[in-house]
Amino acid sequence: PNVYYFGSKKDLELLDKLETPQEMPEANARRTMLARLIKPALGKVTTLGVAGIAATTLLRSEDEEE
Repeated sequence: PNVYYFGSKKDLELLDKLETPQEMPEANARRTMLARLIKPALGKVTTLGVAGIAATTLLRSEDEEE
């Protein structure tokens, strides 16, 4: 397949130099704490978004009936 990389020449040179995948660094305490806080919050935001869509749909349907 044809693959095109867009970026600066410096970045493309770094890609050419990579021979093996680099290991991921271990997560520090701050990153772990933020992940634990954000994950439940994202679920609540999704729930609020769905509730907002449902409420908007109901309000629009009531306005169309009048």
